[in-house]
Amino acid sequence: MKALLGLAALALFATPAVAQLGTPISLGPFGGNLLAVDVDPVAPQTLLVSTWQDGLLRSTNGGNAFASFQPVGLPVGFGLFVARFLRNPNDIGELIALAGTGVYRSTDGGFNWTQSLVPATNDLRWAAVQPGGDVWLASTNAEVWRSDDDAASWSLVFNGSSLGQLVFAPSDPTRAYLASFNGLRVSTDAGATFNAAGAATTWLKGVAVAPGDANTVFAGGLQGRIKKSTNGGLTWSDTLLGTSSSIEFFEWDTFIPGRLWAGLLDRLYITDNQGASWTFASQGLPPSQPIVTDLAFGSNGTQYLSTEDGFFRATGGVPPWVLIGVPSVSMFDAAIAAPGGKRLATNNRGVFASAGPFAPMQPTGWVFDFGAHTNKVVVDPNNPDRWILGGVGAFFDNATVRIATNNGATIQTPLESFGAGQVRGLALDPIGSTQMLAGMYPADFGQPGLARSTDLGAAWIPVAGSAGWATTAIAYDPFTAGRVLALQGLTGNIRESSDGGLTWSVLPGWSIGGTPWMLLADPVQPGVFYGADDGAGLQRSLDGGVTWSTLVESSNERSDIAFHPSIPGLFWFSNGDGRVRVTTDGGSNFANAFTASPAGVLAAGLDLDRSTGGLLIATLGSSAWELFGASPYIDLGGASVGAGAFTPRHFPSGPLAQLGNGGWVLEVDRLVGGAPLILHLGLSNLGLPLAGGVLGTGEPTVLALSAVAGGAPGAPGAGSFAVGLPIPSVPSLAGLDLFTQVFAFDAASPFFVVLSNGLRTKILP
Repeated sequence: MKALLGLAALALFATPAVAQLGTPISLGPFGGNLLAVDVDPVAPQTLLVSTWQDGLLRSTNGGNAFASFQPVGLPVGFGLFVARFLRNPNDIGELIALAGTGVYRSTDGGFNWTQSLVPATNDLRWAAVQPGGDVWLASTNAEVWRSDDDAASWSLVFNGSSLGQLVFAPSDPTRAYLASFNGLRVSTDAGATFNAAGAATTWLKGVAVAPGDANTVFAGGLQGRIKKSTNGGLTWSDTLLGTSSSIEFFEWDTFIPGRLWAGLLDRLYITDNQGASWTFASQGLPPSQPIVTDLAFGSNGTQYLSTEDGFFRATGGVPPWVLIGVPSVSMFDAAIAAPGGKRLATNNRGVFASAGPFAPMQPTGWVFDFGAHTNKVVVDPNNPDRWILGGVGAFFDNATVRIATNNGATIQTPLESFGAGQVRGLALDPIGSTQMLAGMYPADFGQPGLARSTDLGAAWIPVAGSAGWATTAIAYDPFTAGRVLALQGLTGNIRESSDGGLTWSVLPGWSIGGTPWMLLADPVQPGVFYGADDGAGLQRSLDGGVTWSTLVESSNERSDIAFHPSIPGLFWFSNGDGRVRVTTDGGSNFANAFTASPAGVLAAGLDLDRSTGGLLIATLGSSAWELFGASPYIDLGGASVGAGAFTPRHFPSGPLAQLGNGGWVLEVDRLVGGAPLILHLGLSNLGLPLAGGVLGTGEPTVLALSAVAGGAPGAPGAGSFAVGLPIPSVPSLAGLDLFTQVFAFDAASPFFVVLSNGLRTKILP
């Protein structure tokens, strides 16, 4: 009764929560494979973008956030995408989209579409509408099709090779230009026929015509070469941009008159003087040089750039470009470099990082398109800016371990095993803190399946006899020095070593239903291990990995567990249907904590910030997220050592601290048996040194409960105590911080009192 009254009295001190607990916040990296972008000419904050992964996305706030967009009459989805948007020059309110062999038209901002099919043999890539007329042109990479009845019917007018940009001259409705493998083609009959234009016979991809002069033509192709003609293509002058990159398209800026943009394969240039000089315009784009696909301009002077690796915005008419909100990148693993510090997420392009909680993910120095594949990241416990990375290099089967420092700008590769596949397992021994093991999968061509390091990954030695051990995961036993388990991806067996990985024996493993990918040791409960395969799902062992039982959770190839570092039974698991599940009883029961979106996206790597309670979540297609208040429990530390070298441990049990939870319990163990104790519950964290530890709770006091520990009297570490503290359904308690700590009296201690760790609990709604 005293406990009930004490906790109910919290309502007197409660204040409204300042943030919604359990809120997922998108960190990016904002990227994805984008193909085209359109800006509404009347409402410049409204955008449509086309992506490979997610069909159409729509933003009404200038790209800060996007939502899935399901138009009527326009087929989009897997394998069906909009390759290009354009505005009808005769009616800027009419939006045109090319998808497959269809030309689609919308007059209501893309909500509803009408279709005109072109009998082409391949997907349409470019289209042009005759200024002031009814002629439409549409092209594939080998054909040009023409309609002279406002896109009602089509006829083939040209066959060619590697056809590029197709445009009408704005000032002459009879003139059209086409870039091709065999040079520039020109039409003087509104696209009815196309003929070679002068001596421009090199491979050209982009073409533009000056708005006020149909004879001033720009064409671009390989080796950064821009050609200009002032006589309709009869003769040309050349400008070299000093790059080997090809010019893919041109766009006239609709906000800055006279500005022409050149979109190269991996960069941008602009000219404001009709091509007399060109200025580099890729400032702000990542060093990975993403492939440029489209440009669009808002009437407010904002520019938008779609690339195959992200969506960018520039304001004020000039770069730098800033990466903005399309969170559709696949991420594999997640790690928090230091409590409250940098967040890391890895994928097939390297490592992305954010400066701290809820900050946006940005590319590090170790991000590029080819050869940076990174499956696993382990942070050096002595240096948060030193990351040990496991993955694969540029040859697709050269399993690698790399050491990244200086925010990824400095890379060393101490392990590269050609033919071994990929490093899928990477783990640091929590007891022998410089020992590491790397697991290779599938370890083909007689290559080792395990490599060992004794210096935090600086050097690696193949484990003798491990050839062909297709190792997908490694788990050190945090309670037994030298003991480590390695999961075999092809057989499902588990190999066991008791000497840090020098010699191995075989354990049977579990009855697999697919490829086993995950193996982890519980850092709080001795002998408890968890594993998962992509068929049978989550597994648990209570005897150190010898026998296993199946839990009721599916899994995926990148499933992961984030354990609370001090609370038994509390962890988060990324399962096989896109959710992150939380359990407080070691996996016997689960509740939902996070659901990835859109449908079909899976959650992957996880890590918990023990200083904030935030959960970092990598997803396979929706970038990275941080779940605010994922853990209402923060271990404040500060426990002191008593007689017999025992250190009391204070923790909650039962369901999470939530309004109306009648089963919330606070426990303490590792006490001296029979020791008197006081459980103190207050509303502040003093953080003051006391009795060899840290005083983690202070006034105002809600509850001070005196009791006696159970266990054999006088036996160090044998004592324990638990008290039920049901939480009333009082809405004003939601978000309230409680600070609890146990003070145990120990006559043999120099201070006569021993402190447990402090615990901060935030009550959930």
